[in-house]
Amino acid sequence: MVGGFIKKRRTVLKLTQKQLSESLGFTSSQFISNLERGVAEIPPSRIKDFANILQVDPSEMAKLVSESLKRKVFMKTDAIGEDPFMDQFLTAWSTASEQDRDLIKTLVSKVLKIED
Repeated sequence: MVGGFIKKRRTVLKLTQKQLSESLGFTSSQFISNLERGVAEIPPSRIKDFANILQVDPSEMAKLVSESLKRKVFMKTDAIGEDPFMDQFLTAWSTASEQDRDLIKTLVSKVLKIED
């Protein structure tokens, strides 16, 4: 889903994978290839960078990333079902900063009694 969108926008803008990679500060085009094939995800901290270069609204890009994450989670388990909390959580997680994600991981680890 996200990968197809990135590829379409890149093509419309007449950018190669290498050009897109370089404009994002990557040394290789492999990450873009992985994104387009659905093997990798856009890090939340880079959503705005991708949106700016691909000339799309950052909230649109964040929504696509969120939807992609939800689909991957739903494919792994259908126990989540239609839980509105999980929908909100996944949306928030996909746009959270690395610092906020670390805080959430710490909290969940404590609740689940997981040792680092």
